[in-house]
Amino acid sequence: MATTPWRDMTNQVAIRTPEAPRGLLAETMAEAAWVFFSASWTWVERLPEITVEEGTALYEVEPPEGAAIAMLDTIEIDGESTDEGWMFQLPAKVFWFHPPKPGVAFTPIAFLAPLPSSKGIPDWLALRHEESIRHGALHRLLAQKNAPWYDMTLAEWHRQQFDDAIGVARRGVFHGHTTHDLRVEPRRWV
Repeated sequence: MATTPWRDMTNQVAIRTPEAPRGLLAETMAEAAWVFFSASWTWVERLPEITVEEGTALYEVEPPEGAAIAMLDTIEIDGESTDEGWMFQLPAKVFWFHPPKPGVAFTPIAFLAPLPSSKGIPDWLALRHEESIRHGALHRLLAQKNAPWYDMTLAEWHRQQFDDAIGVARRGVFHGHTTHDLRVEPRRWV
């Protein structure tokens, strides 16, 4: 999976804060991405399958490299989704109250967020959410009081844009990425 490095996403941020060191820009982009994906739940991936073992109720879940699990969405057993009988424990564990039979495999489906130490995010996420992450980074940078680029009014505007982007993204997740309400008209009774 190809990734877009943080340094490639900092050009627009550097225009607004030209005095800021490039390393600080990349670090701020990474922090803003962590907040965005942790709150919006837009990065969803099917994680490696885990096989149930006799007498074991707690299983370690392996996130992709450079990512952390923000929350588990669901668990699939034989292609069927189940939301009952398990609990997610941070940082990356599944606890079964009543484990399935030994030998049964389950697949966790997780909401992910990039680790602040990661080098970037997958290209498809960067294409979709780069502007939102940029607003979060600009909010953090422009709100630094002793910095030469300090501008609290502009920082608050970027904060509002960032919060709005998180809300829109999260509504998209909860509404199946549709733009309208799902309505069904019943057949006319004759």
